Amino acid sequence: MEVLIKEKLEETRARHTKYGGSVYILEPNVKEGEGGLRDIHTAIWLAKAKHGIEGIDMLAERGFLFHHAADRLKASIDFLWKVRNELHFESKKKTDQLTFDHQERMAKLFGFENTKESIAVEKFMQEYYRHASNISYFSSLIVRRCIHGPALSSPSYCAAEKDIDRDFKICDGALTLANGKVFEESSVAMMRAFEYCSRFNVAMDNFTRERIIKNRSRIDDSFATSKDAAASFLNILGSARAFESLQEMHRLRFLERYIPEFGDITCRVQHDMYHVYTVDIHSLFAVRELEKLRSAEYKREFFLLTTIFEEVRRPEFLVLGVLLHDIGKSFGKGHAEKGAELVPRICGRLGLTEEDTATVKFLVKNHLILADIAQYRDLHDEKLVIEFAKAVGDMERLNLLYLLTFADVRAVGPEVWTQWKGALFQELYFKALTVLERGTFEIEEAREKLPKIMRDVAKIVEGEVQTGIVEDYFQLLPHRYFFSNAMEVIAEHLKIVQQLKDKPYIMRVKQSMERHYTEVIVCTLDTHGLFSKITGVMAANSINILGAQINTLKNGIALDILQVNSSMGDIITDERKWANVEKDLADVLAGKVPVERLVARRGPSILDKKAKPRVHTRVDVDNEVSDAFTVIDIHTQDRIGLLYTITSTLSRLGLYIHIAKIATKGDEAADIFYVKDIFGQKIYFNERLKEIRSAIFQALGEKQPKEEE
Repeated sequence: MEVLIKEKLEETRARHTKYGGSVYILEPNVKEGEGGLRDIHTAIWLAKAKHGIEGIDMLAERGFLFHHAADRLKASIDFLWKVRNELHFESKKKTDQLTFDHQERMAKLFGFENTKESIAVEKFMQEYYRHASNISYFSSLIVRRCIHGPALSSPSYCAAEKDIDRDFKICDGALTLANGKVFEESSVAMMRAFEYCSRFNVAMDNFTRERIIKNRSRIDDSFATSKDAAASFLNILGSARAFESLQEMHRLRFLERYIPEFGDITCRVQHDMYHVYTVDIHSLFAVRELEKLRSAEYKREFFLLTTIFEEVRRPEFLVLGVLLHDIGKSFGKGHAEKGAELVPRICGRLGLTEEDTATVKFLVKNHLILADIAQYRDLHDEKLVIEFAKAVGDMERLNLLYLLTFADVRAVGPEVWTQWKGALFQELYFKALTVLERGTFEIEEAREKLPKIMRDVAKIVEGEVQTGIVEDYFQLLPHRYFFSNAMEVIAEHLKIVQQLKDKPYIMRVKQSMERHYTEVIVCTLDTHGLFSKITGVMAANSINILGAQINTLKNGIALDILQVNSSMGDIITDERKWANVEKDLADVLAGKVPVERLVARRGPSILDKKAKPRVHTRVDVDNEVSDAFTVIDIHTQDRIGLLYTITSTLSRLGLYIHIAKIATKGDEAADIFYVKDIFGQKIYFNERLKEIRSAIFQALGEKQPKEEE
């Protein structure tokens, strides 16, 4: 019998790994995945083989489940059977994977509707995950009780033990109860059990888990406001084992009772390709990312962040902010602000001071701003950086926000964090830190800085470029260019411009190993739509553009700098690939090959044809964020040649792109452009702005929302 149980457990582990390794994957397998029907079938088979139990009702009769738990389990099994039957009926074949297109159909079939808080398919999937989570939880519980017997009335025999206090001890390396009735005598002792696991770096034994399950109904209002429970909880958050303890609380359905606001985001899903995990699991994984900053691996890879984390005075408040950062998602859009409104209530129950509550509220309310500004805005805009620093307020909060942003993005999914994003976050962090250390939120005088930069550049190119040419170069470009680039970079650009002379173009490629991208410099005579042509050449060669700075000198020379990587997110070192790019670029610039033909030759892959959640297109025009440019934000479904489609449209509209920032979230592309009109001015007229929006929607093949028409 022991061999059979061992084989079945190993078979279950292998099956879970094969089908995604989590209840909460984007397209779950209703039968074979974790939380699927196979889990409960395996549990019942083992119960029958070892104890002669026939069905769920008998499990309740024999004490393996409480009767109300058996009813919940049966309801969850019924739900999954309905889903599986509908899958087979809809597809006219044996299909057990709940793919995105099936999810949308199922949502309608099960009667879910769109509301302001969430769309129908997200409600359906939240319901699915709740039931799958129930099946996973109860299946594990049944298997555990098959091995150890029904809910135990006393701890098992202990070969080696160590007393902690009169109620708890460590038995064979696991926490157990010295007093079997301690939770009935004092419900707060349940929180102390988690605290001891965290403090002594041990897991709970099954007996302690069983007693918590039996007594968790005792988590009432008096428990929620208990100073002793709060002190233990904060000790857990400040420990080096916060994630394991919170995960155990979540698994035992303890956390959602203690913090009901967290229960509201349990199993909540976002119907897109970006958010791999449900909101509750993502929040716990974000805590784990913070915890990893204590590890040797992260100290090597993220030295700055680990150093900042070590200097945090009260890590428990940072961890609390990370745990709660997405609680507003149960209320739909504007989740950061809505979540922040819940914080005082939660912190009040935990007994935090007004100052500490304000810190946690700040983190929840502002948890998106560092990532959004770093990815979607011009980090060389000094006014923008100053406004960000002013919003943060002080260096301690900046450190906390930087750490939260790191943990949040790392916890979204395995492929979401990149060195490029990390470099952008770090750049904004250091620039804001400089402003805060300076102690003034005033923009530095350009007239004082520019002559020094020019002298330093002249020294670098001394013997290669005459001083007069350096002085002329500083008259050909706007001041912001010189403040945005290091002196060595300006010197390099100056030499490239000097080398152009009678050549049709110059293309330079170099690798940024630290930031993990490839930089491409294209220098040629400017023509309207030049950047659009460059994006078309890159798209035709499967090269992703991460960002671009488009510089036009007053003498008609264009100096475009692009940060790019491969479709797999790697630097591009293949010399043959760059030779093809240069040939295509030469042909396009010479007018030998229309760029449209190059873009068209790259057809869609099999993955592009796979059903995906639809991304609703949004076009926003902002004249406030920058003093010099009109900023156009475009969020839409990612697709082949998208950047070329947009840039060629902007070119046809007579707009000149100066800065481009490109980001993707799963299947959603966010393309941001800093533009001016033909006269070098921002675009203010409403009719002109409407024309720009309409043209972009039309180029993307999307219907413009009525409120924007």
